[in-house]
Amino acid sequence: MRILAIVVAAIVVSSCGADDRVVTEKIRAEVESARPPEYAARDKESRQLWAHTRDFYRARSFAPAWLQHRRATTQVQELVAAIKKADRDGLDPHLYDLTFLDERSTTARKRFREEDAAAIDVRLTLAYMEFASDLAEGASDLTQAHPGWRMKQRTFDPAAHLAAAITNGKIAESLDALRPTNAEYRALGELLAEYRRRASALQPTASSDAATIADRITQIQLNMERWRWLPRERPAKQIVVNIPAFRLDVWERDAVALSMRVVVGKKDTPTPVFNDSMTHLVFSPYWNVPSTIAKNETLPAALRDPSFLQRTNMEVLDRKGQVVDPESIDPERVADYRFRQRPGSSNALGHVKFMFPNEFNVYLHDTPADSLFARASRSFSHGCVRVEQPEALAAYLLKDRAEWTPEKIAEAMHSDEEKTVKLREPVPVSIGYWTVDVTRDGKVAFLPDVYGLDAPQAAALTERFARARQPRLASRDH
Repeated sequence: MRILAIVVAAIVVSSCGADDRVVTEKIRAEVESARPPEYAARDKESRQLWAHTRDFYRARSFAPAWLQHRRATTQVQELVAAIKKADRDGLDPHLYDLTFLDERSTTARKRFREEDAAAIDVRLTLAYMEFASDLAEGASDLTQAHPGWRMKQRTFDPAAHLAAAITNGKIAESLDALRPTNAEYRALGELLAEYRRRASALQPTASSDAATIADRITQIQLNMERWRWLPRERPAKQIVVNIPAFRLDVWERDAVALSMRVVVGKKDTPTPVFNDSMTHLVFSPYWNVPSTIAKNETLPAALRDPSFLQRTNMEVLDRKGQVVDPESIDPERVADYRFRQRPGSSNALGHVKFMFPNEFNVYLHDTPADSLFARASRSFSHGCVRVEQPEALAAYLLKDRAEWTPEKIAEAMHSDEEKTVKLREPVPVSIGYWTVDVTRDGKVAFLPDVYGLDAPQAAALTERFARARQPRLASRDH
């Protein structure tokens, strides 16, 4: 009897191994096909994810990742449970189509048919990669609504991330690790849950209230999406500007060390949304007038009023960078000249500028127009960000340099002689756009959409959610 039991067990193991070999060959055929299967979308992002799916299976010699002996592993249950909770991140679970599964598939250890198992395994992989990528990089292309949106993201490899999760048996943990962990994102998640509770508690007749709450829910979802576009780990020191809040915060990990009001770009000259690294400060700076301002404002003013350049402490430079007599300007050869304003109390940049070289030539700086900080709405600049407390910001950034005392900083700011000071370590700067603002004390406020970015970006996000709810390719009968 014992010999018979051993023989039977060997036959079962052999049969199961054969099952997996058959599934492996079918997976190979599925992912190596010249044309992706019908359940894989055809947009650019989906094509990239399909390429990652192919790489994932090639790396594991096409062995199934989610099924064992044609049965769902516990990791399938983890994935399904995680996707069902995608709405806590402002995402729609329907985005990650799991209609090809049913409850029996993951809980009753149902054995899938041989002809279905490969496609089920691949679709689970694709669903994981779609959800993981949306958590890691965002679900919509925000650049479509604003040409100045240039947030640099971390490089995310969904195939490598899934491979590690499968190996470690930690599907849920691997997805949790992709969520932003900052206090603002957590606060928005709690606010989203609260507004959904409000929506569910409304009476059917409260149509106007329902519309308002629905708009707020969409706004919160959009702002959570914007946080997903930022790098996950907050560095030891970071400067964050929120354009709609007209505020700059200096963060040390999860604490705000310094906060101040700012002036940002006008709607027709908006401050771009991007991140970079601050490398140096310039005390008593020259202001090199941008070519568009020189052409449209400075030159016409100088031609109208011969005393304009002297009154504004401006000088004219030729192509070689040599200062020339303003009276020698040839109006027909405007491109041959550039204007700059000398250091001093009337300088448009004030007494210090904070530099993080970027494609927009935008930076932080002081301003002689201090009265603007008292206004509730502060979008008045040509794109740069004017800071309310330049001395405090300079002192903070140079606090690791003992020689830069408050007195030395004040002297450099008012010396009328330009001086560049490099930072010992670059400081990350993020100029963001959040119309649902979370302050350092945890208070949340809905802010005016100063550049009108919410509507087109929210429409793109809503449209993607709507497409996800449309009938998908009919799942196979399994």
